[in-house]
Amino acid sequence: MSWCQPDTVALNRKLWDTVMDLPLEYCLPHRRPQETDSFADDRQRFLSGHLPLLYGDRFARQLSLFLLSAEPDERPERQQLLASLAGAVTAADPRLRSRLLAIFSLAASELLSRQDRDLLLLCPACWHWLENETEMLSGSEAMFQQVVEITEWLLFRGFWMEAERTIQALTTLQDGDGQQGRALRILAARSLEKLAGKKIVEWLADSYFREEAQQPEIIALLIALGPCAVGHILDGIAAGRNRDERLQLIRLAASLGAPVVPAVRERLARMPPWPVLRNILAVLAAIGDPDLYADAFPYLGHKDERVQREVLNFTRKFVAEERQERLLEALPLVSERLKIEVIRLLMQGTPLGSEVLAGLCHLVGRRKGFSPDTGPELLQTIIAALHSFPGRQTVDLLLLLRGECAAGPESILFAIDEALKVVEPQWRHRRQKKSGEEERVCFGTDPAAQQRAYRRLQEIEAQVRSLLASSGSTAAGELVQQAARAAVQDEELLLAEMLRDRLLEVNPQLLDEVIALEQLIEEKKHGCCGFREMAIWNDFHKEMSADEASALFSQLRPESYQTGETIVRVGETDASLYFLNTGEIGVNCLVAGKEVFLKRVQPGRILGWEQFLASSVWTYGLRALSDVQVQVLALPVYQDIAATFPGIATALAGYCRSHAEIPELVKMAGEDRREFPRHRQNLPTRHILLDRYGRQSGRLFKGQMVDISRGGLAFSVRIANTDSARLLLGRKILTLFSVDGEELPECRGVVVGVKGQGQGADLFTLHIKMATLLDEQIVKRMVLAR
Repeated sequence: MSWCQPDTVALNRKLWDTVMDLPLEYCLPHRRPQETDSFADDRQRFLSGHLPLLYGDRFARQLSLFLLSAEPDERPERQQLLASLAGAVTAADPRLRSRLLAIFSLAASELLSRQDRDLLLLCPACWHWLENETEMLSGSEAMFQQVVEITEWLLFRGFWMEAERTIQALTTLQDGDGQQGRALRILAARSLEKLAGKKIVEWLADSYFREEAQQPEIIALLIALGPCAVGHILDGIAAGRNRDERLQLIRLAASLGAPVVPAVRERLARMPPWPVLRNILAVLAAIGDPDLYADAFPYLGHKDERVQREVLNFTRKFVAEERQERLLEALPLVSERLKIEVIRLLMQGTPLGSEVLAGLCHLVGRRKGFSPDTGPELLQTIIAALHSFPGRQTVDLLLLLRGECAAGPESILFAIDEALKVVEPQWRHRRQKKSGEEERVCFGTDPAAQQRAYRRLQEIEAQVRSLLASSGSTAAGELVQQAARAAVQDEELLLAEMLRDRLLEVNPQLLDEVIALEQLIEEKKHGCCGFREMAIWNDFHKEMSADEASALFSQLRPESYQTGETIVRVGETDASLYFLNTGEIGVNCLVAGKEVFLKRVQPGRILGWEQFLASSVWTYGLRALSDVQVQVLALPVYQDIAATFPGIATALAGYCRSHAEIPELVKMAGEDRREFPRHRQNLPTRHILLDRYGRQSGRLFKGQMVDISRGGLAFSVRIANTDSARLLLGRKILTLFSVDGEELPECRGVVVGVKGQGQGADLFTLHIKMATLLDEQIVKRMVLAR
């Protein structure tokens, strides 16, 4: 690049001819006369600050020729003279300053043509002149041109700090208060406009990504160059040749922060086509200032999904509660595909309050307008989300959908049934709390108790946020869990309830622990209804020590059911033991889809041990044949007790096995109540765990088939320990088969049972219920395979 531009040469000639008596041709290097001793003395006087020497044409001519020289031995003194110009450009006499500008401009052009690093010595002169000049001199126009060219040279050579100082001086002059005159401010503005040209901005952008250590200086330069430079960056984003380039420029624009906002708003006002609009919104989202969301929100309803997605990305910048509010605003506006993403994001938020459930219900109300392509997946996503809202409203909604979808598709029916099997037992347990509602209200309205609880909650919340940032939701969940249990023991029940609600927000996987905490809180409030004094449990009591019995009985939660009420349905996931105190319970199972009565159970029996021990869904159901009172033990509570009192496990197992006729009755009901025959087979299988929405959430692992039917299969697999195995119950799973080297269609299902094989501590059998029936011919091929 030629740094000394032709128009600058013309300006220099015009300036010289204006302020000097001697023509410019006589000051060219090859015309330099023999130097005299008097000029050497005058140079030293000039260096000492004797500026009036410049009034003489002879000295001005000789000084110019000396500065234009390239003689190596003169370089040190020449550098001194160049540096001395910084003080000279602020001389009081305008005529003197004009003559000096002519010399400065001539020297700058020569140094630029040689790309001489001595140009750095002229930078202070540029700064001082821009900061102090108040008049429009004969040499001002040439000086501004030289400032631009010197600054360009600085930018392309990577002298970021010197360039920024010059640009800041130009900006200060442009924005001045009037003392430096309108003409100077106009020239400063034009200079900045030249420096903020596309070529320089592109160079700075490339340098930003190439020189990571210099990024703060480059950002400062781009901000200093002002709206024009920002505009070039935004235009570069719109015209990005590839995705990586576009994303890099978006990141650069966002790094500029607030200065980019006016340019973004100006472009939004133009109503650009969707590719440009998407990129502009991406810049807003990358800046991440919540106050800018109002600029993006109107585009949630844009006809192009890619534009909607950029607005949706903005919501990730909000803190939890406000993010949930923004997502709920977006839910009815975005496309169906993005509705699926919004729901998943909502379910990651905290807290999952009634507003989220209301948003899901509103969306279900518009289900008849769902498209055939995306609608089924959207409906399944809603159903999966409803798992987190056990209650009457959710159960009723699922039953309504069950009735509408009775004729299929199979995958929707399967999702609804599995949701009901999780939600309904939780709801039955939760509604038992209503009996003590009045006492809770009285307790919760104690102002002193509230203040103590809120203060303590704030202390714990600070620790939770720190753990979430450093260690993740697992560690934070453990902290909340421990604090909640300690609050129960200290009878700080309001705090315990607050922490119980916070626990599911921190780690949505700890639903069982939330239920267990509710049990602990209720038992602390209302006691355990004299369970240990009941004579029907004397034999059970004798199996344990006094401390073990006290630990167990104190953790049982009382529940009551009226005649005809369902206590547990077949196939439900309910990790609870039921201790029957009073009344009679009927045990039933399903045979060929019909409910079959098996046995009438009297007080003093423990029900559900098989599921409790083996981590499976309920293979039989319970219904109250009269008004019934039971005590319920949740699995997480039992595990905590057993960790402290290991003998309880032996006592409980022995008592339950001595009354274990129910599993035999279930088997006698016929072929284990299976609709389709099971076939023994030992083919290798491959599996991938899925999340609640059916997306892959783990790596491929291998198993060995035990048996298979059209409705499900069982396979053995090694799992580290029983606790890890229990976590698989209720998980969705993808199964892959191959026969004779041919890949068969993949199958989706849910884990309905996890049972240890007894051959080793890490060998388990997983029972899978298929979401859709396997093709009969495929089952036949697998059965016959060798």
